[in-house]
Amino acid sequence: MKRKILTALITIAMLTLAGVLIKNAYERKTAPTIQEKHEEAQPVTQPTPTPKPDLRIEVVAERLSEEGSPLADKSHVFIDCADDNGVDPFLLVGITSIESSFGKHACEGNPFGWNSCKTRYSSLEASCQSVAEGIATKSYYSRYRQTGRVEDLANVYCPPTAGCQTTHWVATVEAVVTDLQDREFIRIMDDLTKFLPAGKSHEELLKNLEALEERLKTATGPSRETIEILIRANKRGLEQIKK
Repeated sequence: MKRKILTALITIAMLTLAGVLIKNAYERKTAPTIQEKHEEAQPVTQPTPTPKPDLRIEVVAERLSEEGSPLADKSHVFIDCADDNGVDPFLLVGITSIESSFGKHACEGNPFGWNSCKTRYSSLEASCQSVAEGIATKSYYSRYRQTGRVEDLANVYCPPTAGCQTTHWVATVEAVVTDLQDREFIRIMDDLTKFLPAGKSHEELLKNLEALEERLKTATGPSRETIEILIRANKRGLEQIKK
């Protein structure tokens, strides 16, 4: 009897050991395959967000197209060279309106009438950079940089002492700048409503402020004023949450 029990126990032990050995052999055999499958798996590529179009480019292109300007398809140039030099791009467009009828009568790549058209440029990009840099750095435009008034710019750019109709120059440039500012403002109003602080959490208000501060860097006219109001409103919202 004892021998039968012992034999049975040995048999069970052997079967258990065999099972363990078979399991280990199977895992060794399949592990490389599983690893290979893991290595073959490619990470899921997230789609690259589409950059939001610059509304300034859109409104400049719209106005230039309406004027039949040959510069309409290069509206981005005004924004690029203006941003590079810290100048209002709408001002640059306004200057072309009075100096060359929006580029229709440009003097060889110089729709800005820069240097009384004595300077020739190979492209709009070159002339725009030159004009924007000049306005931003030349000492004789320091008064304009201090006040931001087109009149102060015109007194140097189109001085009455040179026989220029300065008052007309100012009125024409300012009219274009105001028109472009209004167009931009109308386009961004719907977008700006999402930054209203009502019902926002502390984290949401902080995100609002971050986005608004970024937009403020390039905003002008009514758009800038609206963004400044929203920034103040979101800051008040933060203060109320802290209380």
